[in-house]
Amino acid sequence: MREQGVDYADPKEMGGGMTSSSAMGGDAAAMEAASATCSEKLGDPPALSPEEKKTVDGKVLEWARDAAECYREHGYDVPDPDSVKTMTFPADAPPEVAEECGGGAVTRPVQ
Repeated sequence: MREQGVDYADPKEMGGGMTSSSAMGGDAAAMEAASATCSEKLGDPPALSPEEKKTVDGKVLEWARDAAECYREHGYDVPDPDSVKTMTFPADAPPEVAEECGGGAVTRPVQ
């Protein structure tokens, strides 16, 4: 990912696994393009163990709750997610708010 120009943490810094671009708080389009290039070059990443998935999901959920709070501070009615599958962010937030809070225009559940 870094070879493609994306500032991306090592997997150990993310709890042992990879996570979605929206969860990293970066430019979603750049992350998706880099991810596609890397997938073509390296193939699919190995599956997470149940313990790794639980750790990653916990970190993503913590980030998502912080992001939801940030959006509320900017006047958006964003509920705290109760799981990583229920994360939603306002599509109409201006770019500077989306950059500060993270998530971009993620308006569908993240799987």
